[in-house]
Amino acid sequence: MNKSEFLAVIEQQLQAINKEDLQELLDDYESHFELGRQNGKSEEEIVGELGDPKELVQEFWREHEEGSTETTYSESQGERHFAEEPKKSGGQMVLTLLGLLFLNLLFVLPLGLSIWVLWFSLFLAGIAMFAAPVLFVIDMILYQSFFLGKLFLTMIIFGLGVFMVMGTWYSKRGLQDITRRYINWNKNVLGG
Repeated sequence: MNKSEFLAVIEQQLQAINKEDLQELLDDYESHFELGRQNGKSEEEIVGELGDPKELVQEFWREHEEGSTETTYSESQGERHFAEEPKKSGGQMVLTLLGLLFLNLLFVLPLGLSIWVLWFSLFLAGIAMFAAPVLFVIDMILYQSFFLGKLFLTMIIFGLGVFMVMGTWYSKRGLQDITRRYINWNKNVLGG
């Protein structure tokens, strides 16, 4: 096996890693070949000293799994695909925290609270509309009068109240889900 075949195997087996890291690794092997040539060795001898490229790739993956960066990977058809998740430094954490604080306090918190207050107001308004039949009966007793128009208006208000309570009740799940997802996104951004 010559130099180009050796490097092609390494490059093909490590396509899943960051392009810059791959190039750095290939440059390291290039320098091994250059140093070997300066010492009068052939490409085949240098490959023999370096070892089987597939074994070197397996060793790279083992070291990569045990390294200081957190990694996630999936295996498909015998190939590993790594997505690096480097740990944030203290300065990055502070900047991230300040950015999230700015975003949450100035935009998301007021908007989110407004949406939840609107939801609660509509829910209470719907419940208040349930009282329309009771108020109609009280009006009939106190004033001893019956108007068909008031009865229809009472039924319409009660029906709207039912729809408002049902609508707000079912929309609560969506609001809770959005709120939960946003909180989880904040935790993920901070690295927790």
